[in-house]
Amino acid sequence: MKGKILAICTQEAEYARGLSEYILGRRELLFQVMVFLDLEKLRQFINEHRVDLLLLDDIYAETETMDVKQVFMLCDDRNCKETDCYHPIYKYQSGEKIIAEILSCCAEEEGSEIILRIQKADVEVIGVYSPIHRIGKTQYALQLAKEFAKKGNTLYLNLEAYAGRQEGEEETGGLTEILYYLRQGCKNMGIRLETLVKHEEAVDYLVPIEMYQDLKSVTEEEWKQLLTEIAEKSIYETVVLDIGDAIRGTYGILELCSCIYTPIVQEETAQRKLEQYRHNLTAMGLDCVLERTIFVEVRELL
Repeated sequence: MKGKILAICTQEAEYARGLSEYILGRRELLFQVMVFLDLEKLRQFINEHRVDLLLLDDIYAETETMDVKQVFMLCDDRNCKETDCYHPIYKYQSGEKIIAEILSCCAEEEGSEIILRIQKADVEVIGVYSPIHRIGKTQYALQLAKEFAKKGNTLYLNLEAYAGRQEGEEETGGLTEILYYLRQGCKNMGIRLETLVKHEEAVDYLVPIEMYQDLKSVTEEEWKQLLTEIAEKSIYETVVLDIGDAIRGTYGILELCSCIYTPIVQEETAQRKLEQYRHNLTAMGLDCVLERTIFVEVRELL
């Protein structure tokens, strides 16, 4: 069998059905899901078949240990404590958060990359950058990401100094956390990424870096290494980079992009900035960036 076998054991049939449907709906995950409404039937199955992950209702908390590598206890209480036998998961949270907790634990294990369905050609890195500010670049980048998402798995990364978090988003996690794992030499970056991505419509994204100093501390080499990890170990076919001037190695990152979209306006000062930008690229021997650039005119300053 490919992937990992995940068993759910609970007496709540509707809960089990909803959770199993959500997990199976995550097409990027290679889980085979088995549902058991009876503990004895689960025992019989484990005696004859391999089960890699078990989600066990907390009504069975006193049950003797079964031959399963990782056991997650589905708890009614948010404050349920971890034990040597199981990892607690709050039962009544979103399927997305339950899966994120499971994947976070799996990322610690050798061979966890088998969980992800990675079937893709070369990843396309799309840059959105403009030397002209306040013309709706981020709005354009998000819309572009949505268009690419109609064709395949797309990840949007905001590399602006002041990206503007959405209401309710955490200040930590996202890009900050994935860069931490990168610096620690984490081998399961694809799984780590899956635990951190957020979803808006069809687009996946990482919460941007909150602190300006933290964004400035990321080196050009680290950005390139992160993009390489995403290309090799994630499900994404397209990465859309919303590139700002605060990051280190802006031109080096633009050079990596297969295509760069540059929003512009027909206004005198804006055109002078654009001309200076063109001149800088040529002077640095980066005509290849200009050759891959599509200039997109926006009708008015925002």
